[in-house]
Amino acid sequence: MDVKARLIKLRASSEGDVYTWKSEIERLREEALLSIKNEGVMIESWFQGEISGEPYLLAYTRAAGVRQQERE
Repeated sequence: MDVKARLIKLRASSEGDVYTWKSEIERLREEALLSIKNEGVMIESWFQGEISGEPYLLAYTRAAGVRQQERE
């Protein structure tokens, strides 16, 4: 089992984009759940917060085989 966590620093102006993304995932909830199940994902969690006044997302995934895919 693989575990991956990633801290993603957001641009200050991207808060609206995060809420749009969250709403879209909620709207497509059943499809999203099926997709991550098919990928072998057991747990996927996203947290939004601030560190030193800067906005961040923290992503956590536990899966049978987490793909090592990095986006810059």
